[in-house]
Amino acid sequence: MDKAVDKIIKCDVVVIGAGVSGVCAAVTAARNGLKVLLVEKNNYLGGAANKCMHKAVCGLYANNQKGPCDVNDTLNKGISQELVHFLESKYNITETKRIGKVFVLPLPDNSLASFLTTLLDSQKNAISSLNTEIYAIDKKGNQLSSLKAKKSGESISIEFKIVIDCSGDSVVSRLAGIPFLTVDKEKQQLCGYIAKVVKIEGGDESLMIKVPYWADKFVALEGAPDFLKYTTYIQGDTLEEGYLKMNIPHSSRNLKEEYLTKIFQFITGHLQEMKNAQIEKTSEEVFARDSSGTAGEYVLTEEDVLGARKFDDGVIRGAWPIEQWLEEKGTCYKYVKENDYYEIPKRCLKSKTISNLISSGKCISASHEAVGSIRVMGTCMSLGEASGSLASEMIRR
Repeated sequence: MDKAVDKIIKCDVVVIGAGVSGVCAAVTAARNGLKVLLVEKNNYLGGAANKCMHKAVCGLYANNQKGPCDVNDTLNKGISQELVHFLESKYNITETKRIGKVFVLPLPDNSLASFLTTLLDSQKNAISSLNTEIYAIDKKGNQLSSLKAKKSGESISIEFKIVIDCSGDSVVSRLAGIPFLTVDKEKQQLCGYIAKVVKIEGGDESLMIKVPYWADKFVALEGAPDFLKYTTYIQGDTLEEGYLKMNIPHSSRNLKEEYLTKIFQFITGHLQEMKNAQIEKTSEEVFARDSSGTAGEYVLTEEDVLGARKFDDGVIRGAWPIEQWLEEKGTCYKYVKENDYYEIPKRCLKSKTISNLISSGKCISASHEAVGSIRVMGTCMSLGEASGSLASEMIRR
């Protein structure tokens, strides 16, 4: 054993990142009989969806502008439908919710973490290692051979046959020094920062209109930065609670708490329903909508998404619009054809330079614009499932 290593772990598949795509990848690989290690730097499952308190699953359904949309009519089957059935049986979620031209599945507080934990606990072949940070990768020729990680001061060497990168930012490619796709600074989107608000009195869905209105007034009357006018409101599990979402540039992330305090004071001073409202908690950090993808055998493009393109090696379906949060315009949407979908080919999951590296979730090989569609939870879950199946296929082959 390497003297610098305290422990060696051997597995068939190591999955980096325990967000929705990572958990689904680990569970699927384990269901296919593989020994799986799921590595996560934080102390919880669910990644950005969990720490940013997401209240709906986007990307599960086709773009059906006329509606209605049956809760079971998901674009992809498998784990997507397992989630639908879980929310129905445990939380009585039996209907989709329409937001503009799209349909989403409501996500009650703590339900996502409960679902992912249930999934993972059902698989004896999959073990998770939380609070574990990857810091080095060994590469031999066109293969990755081992990872180095630290957990509670202990150094761990992980040996594997396949690695699946579900980190959200191509951590594996970065550490291995292999090509990955980057985002130009001028194309960077606004980041999100969310606060849970409680003690709302007489609230209803009209706050989804009133809050942005007063956010715009805050900018106009107080001379605040223009991007704060893109602040939105999301209804909570009850009418007495909701979520305030600010959207701020990367360069302003350190000022998030100052901005939140000022805009919250202004809004509560003008909205009767929120005059006694309080902030109960905030998201653990500002979350970036952009990501860096692994350079794969094929790069999914904006034209593929909007043209509802199908592929011979398509592994999952997507239909969420290309959603961009721009500093100069706010939210911009470009929609997939109504009642249609695009496919993501298997080649987007496979590295073009490393034979045993698979990417999933936001890490797949896709253009900046295409990521604006694939980064949502429903699509990432199915991508995780597809990557777990691909790992099994590659090992057996």
